[in-house]
Amino acid sequence: MANISGINHVALQVKNAAQTAEFYRQYCGMHVIHSRQEGELHVQWIRHPNQTDGFMLVLIESLGEPAEDSGNMNHIGFYVENRGDVDEIATLAKTNGVLMEGPVYAGPIVGYYCMILDPDGNLVEFSCEQAQA
Repeated sequence: MANISGINHVALQVKNAAQTAEFYRQYCGMHVIHSRQEGELHVQWIRHPNQTDGFMLVLIESLGEPAEDSGNMNHIGFYVENRGDVDEIATLAKTNGVLMEGPVYAGPIVGYYCMILDPDGNLVEFSCEQAQA
């Protein structure tokens, strides 16, 4: 079985990442720990300062018109030890017909990952080599 370190993040599609981050700052005491623009996406990572285990919310804002097939990017992210763990999960998911994407390396921020579907159609990401905030 793959070596899963823990839940790393929950990603939410939002209308305005800065506005949503401000909401979580005002009501929950969370702060932006990483912000970037990737093409048509604005991404902000937010975390409560007392959160010592690395868990964060990832806010994803589409800056352009979403493509018809862009789908829902909301997901739960699990961090695993290495690429072998990602590959193992992806192979099992492919066998079971639930592999949605990957495994693929998407650079030093996103890392090496795969996306699968749970029984209710929710996306679950397994990644390693992802930037840790």
